[in-house]
Amino acid sequence: MENQIPQDVNLLQKITEQDEKLEKIYKSVEATRKYFKVTLIVTVLTVVLPLLGILVSLPYIFNMMSSFGTINSLNNLNDLSIPSSTMDSLKQLGL
Repeated sequence: MENQIPQDVNLLQKITEQDEKLEKIYKSVEATRKYFKVTLIVTVLTVVLPLLGILVSLPYIFNMMSSFGTINSLNNLNDLSIPSSTMDSLKQLGL
């Protein structure tokens, strides 16, 4: 019976040490989980949201680019054939 008491004390001490170590591990795991969560949020904000913005704005960009194309084609007035009688009338007016 005398031998059993020191073993119980030794076992209780080991269990207490293990509890302390488990508590430290739990705190470390929780901190790591928070870091992963912050990393995920930052990744979504910096990568996914801009990609979605580009996808949403592509129709507007294409529409704008096509309208620039029609404006540029209207600027090439040399391609239009103006009758010579109209040109003569413009020259007489001094234009």
